[in-house]
Amino acid sequence: MGHLQRNKVRKVLPYLACIESVESLDLVEVLYIEAKRINKIIPILVQFNFAKEDTKTGLSYEDAIPFIEKCLSYSNIQVKGIMCMGPHTDNTEEIENIFEEAYQCFLMLQNHFGNDIIKECSMGMSDDYSLALKHNSTIVRIGSKLFE
Repeated sequence: MGHLQRNKVRKVLPYLACIESVESLDLVEVLYIEAKRINKIIPILVQFNFAKEDTKTGLSYEDAIPFIEKCLSYSNIQVKGIMCMGPHTDNTEEIENIFEEAYQCFLMLQNHFGNDIIKECSMGMSDDYSLALKHNSTIVRIGSKLFE
């Protein structure tokens, strides 16, 4: 699932096992309130925009620790790791550079918070999953390849 709008949380949260696109504290607050209301602990992945593309949302490397510290203060929110998307380009070197930056952020966060909290490094989609796996992705999001 892509970007989750705050006004849709109540409708979809009961059906979700994990949200991989959390990039704002406003969304975290709504998730917390709704998860608490239905007595659910919701795992999340924090979304980063290392490619700095205007069409994508996500945090910067510098925002990582304070954002996750705040997320961990909510009892019904369970941070599981990070997620990023590769840049929209055919330049494999550029894509790999972004995936390597994401992996280094993942390692830094594991070092800071522990690998019992930061377990997942989700990166790679149908067109670039093989590059993501080269850079230690633990989750790839395959969609369109399933229908080829």
